[in-house]
Amino acid sequence: MRQMERDTTVEPQIGTVLIDFGGVIAEEGFMNGLRYMAKEQDLDPDTVFHEAVEIMYSCGYLVGKAQESTFWNTLAERTGLNGDQAAKREALLSRFIVRPRMLEIVAMLAAQGRQVAMLSDQTDWLDALNEKYEIFPYFHRVFNSYHEGMHKRQPEFFHHALEELGATAELALFIDDSARHVALARELGLAAIHFDTLAQVERELGEILPDMKPLLEQPPYCRP
Repeated sequence: MRQMERDTTVEPQIGTVLIDFGGVIAEEGFMNGLRYMAKEQDLDPDTVFHEAVEIMYSCGYLVGKAQESTFWNTLAERTGLNGDQAAKREALLSRFIVRPRMLEIVAMLAAQGRQVAMLSDQTDWLDALNEKYEIFPYFHRVFNSYHEGMHKRQPEFFHHALEELGATAELALFIDDSARHVALARELGLAAIHFDTLAQVERELGEILPDMKPLLEQPPYCRP
């Protein structure tokens, strides 16, 4: 009998990882800061936060087409959240606390030969945070909605990032704390992890990328 030949085809592996900033790489300072200020002014934290999100996506500041003052003034008109603009900004930025473990994971992914890019719906606040934490050097590219002129509610932002990286959706992974953004990424063909806890992300990351398991068990902390 003729012996069957073994299939030696190697299945393509995910080579590109897109990671959110606020809520993943760092604590969600936008949400935490707004809720704190709302409580301080006896306003409903949920109302203030949800209004702020929708204003951010509609006023133009998120994509670099309006001034920061437009965002704060509109939020004050709709919710009554008042105060000095610089103080309110600091209330948000001070709560974007970078998670060292996530930077370790970024370094591990890069050490495995993968492209790791930040895909963030942020403003020029992200540039200020980078000056403080020096996070950009960990990433091959940083795609910030403020500079790219598009955001993660738009499929075009994902297409743009993948094209710039020379990657395809089928061989890319997206990590974000927004269920809406994760759902869109999956619709576009990317594998995706909805961030809830660090332990959960590590578990799912090891399942999707088995070669990461040994590193996740004994991670070296690597600065770029």
